[in-house]
Amino acid sequence: MRIAVTIVSALLGALVGYYTPELAQKSCAVTVKNRRTLYLVVAGIAVGLTGWGVGARWTLIAWLWLACVGAVLSIIDVEHHRLPDRLTLPSYLVVGIALLIPALAYGQWGFYLRAWFAALAMFIAYFLLALINPAGMGMGDVKLAGVLGLALGYLGWPFVFIGFFAAFFIGALAGISLMIFGKAGRKSQIPFGPFMFIGALVSLLFTPAVMTFYTSV
Repeated sequence: MRIAVTIVSALLGALVGYYTPELAQKSCAVTVKNRRTLYLVVAGIAVGLTGWGVGARWTLIAWLWLACVGAVLSIIDVEHHRLPDRLTLPSYLVVGIALLIPALAYGQWGFYLRAWFAALAMFIAYFLLALINPAGMGMGDVKLAGVLGLALGYLGWPFVFIGFFAAFFIGALAGISLMIFGKAGRKSQIPFGPFMFIGALVSLLFTPAVMTFYTSV
């Protein structure tokens, strides 16, 4: 079943990737370069991995929405250094309602409440970082953090922590790599939105293994 979910998710992601230029224009009035093949491949892989990480569970709806929206937002952020509210803010409602399904089906109201606490915690953490370093962190990142915290929080606090730190770790590695290869300088602005999504995906995929290892030591 997990393989079937992965294949369907990857196809969905590829479709979203292919139509990203139209989606960005119609949803956010933003123009992105017509690189359909690249978008198709990247979004297909990202959404496919998301499907693999979640599997055939009710939380898949929320995560597929985040993965598909994340593909479009990441492309916009790379090209324009923006995370438009027109995609980020409605995601609170979509993810919040989508997570109500497993909460209702399995009586996981503690999970659901934790999800909103995690959303608030991530929002506040990123807001403080934006206050400390406004040149490196924008309000778009802050608003996105809450949505990712919502989805990760439903899974558990370890997912939230790993997703938070993974984003900064991967972002730092990417920044250092760009400087080494002369593609960026110390003061270059690097879009952080894609790394936030990557961090959430890394947490989704690897937190269970990390927790298993931690409890076995």
